Amino acid sequence: MKRETMQKRQIVLPSAFIRSNFMPLLLAFFLSLITAGCAYKDIDKRAFVMSIGVDPAPEKESEAEDDRRDQDVYEVTLKVAIPTSDIKSGENLFVLFSATGKTIAEAIQKVMPMIEGNLDFSHTKIIFFSKSLAEDVKLRDLIDWFIRMETIQDIALVALAEPTAKDVLSLSPPTERLPANSLFTALDGSGTTAPTIAHSPLIDVYRRLYEPGLDPSLPIVQTVGKKNYKITRAALFDKERLKLILDPEETEWFNFLAGSTSNVTLGDVPKGYFFHVDPNRASSRFTLRQTPQGKLTIVWHLVLNGSIDERQGKPVSDKEKISAEVRRLAEQKTRDLTEKLLQHRLDPLGFGFEYRTRKPHKKDFAAFQKMYPQLQVSVETRTVIYETGNLIR
Repeated sequence: MKRETMQKRQIVLPSAFIRSNFMPLLLAFFLSLITAGCAYKDIDKRAFVMSIGVDPAPEKESEAEDDRRDQDVYEVTLKVAIPTSDIKSGENLFVLFSATGKTIAEAIQKVMPMIEGNLDFSHTKIIFFSKSLAEDVKLRDLIDWFIRMETIQDIALVALAEPTAKDVLSLSPPTERLPANSLFTALDGSGTTAPTIAHSPLIDVYRRLYEPGLDPSLPIVQTVGKKNYKITRAALFDKERLKLILDPEETEWFNFLAGSTSNVTLGDVPKGYFFHVDPNRASSRFTLRQTPQGKLTIVWHLVLNGSIDERQGKPVSDKEKISAEVRRLAEQKTRDLTEKLLQHRLDPLGFGFEYRTRKPHKKDFAAFQKMYPQLQVSVETRTVIYETGNLIR
């Protein structure tokens, strides 16, 4: 009996010892995990960066070859908001801080000693690259720091700036209440419905750079005077650099084919009429058809239902004739733009991505890339004019 009692005591004593000595230590350890650290910064000690612009660094005049090698590559400009308790239209307050560096990260590090607050990128809405920089530097290198920076949101919008990103950041439209809010509202689609504007989130640009069969496209923001801007063109990239800029008419139709907008217009259909497509009743999509001989054809399916918004001096007498003219013009614009993309070997509309869903093997996609410029284009259009525009119907 004594031996059994001693064995039981030997089993009980260690567990009691653990509960009495180690449990308080474990509790203190977990509490230290919850309460540890003082990394939080008060709002008044932060500098909220609303938008970022990247330009080529100004060249320094130097004859020495070593000095030219050590020259900075980028000039980074940060638009920092000045907090205010009373928000009024046209009185948005901000400060621009600029620095140069061999990398974007180095330039931003040089900005830190210029301001008393800690740089906070959680509210960064737009990233601008100057058009000249996008022509010389790979887009992958330009967005690398922004993708790696965990405090910058993936939904931040990316756009090109002309003449420079710093000039665009300096704009302060009279109707703007918050720094960079006017451009953000225009580019994200929540404000204006202009058909020449398409939004390009950072995560989508990154995906298109690395996804075979899909190339990036960015809107171009151009300054107008000292306070205004316009967004009427689009820049198309391959997997590295800027390759093609579309004019305003091509940009509008490109956004329609890409599904970014359905608010498109056609003028002089026929001459003297202004045809407007109903955004709720217009659509575009494409399919790939392959002949028995192995040739591929891009087939566009367009639906254009709309009204005649304006006529000059001519009554609307034959809607069928007008519908036929609308179809002819829409098919011509679609065919011309698609063939232009094929000739430049650019694929922002995802023809190669659609092909890879059918044949995912690398050999098949390599063959598709070789025959890409020779692809045929066909357009099928359905048009309905449901409003004549006459006062008396």
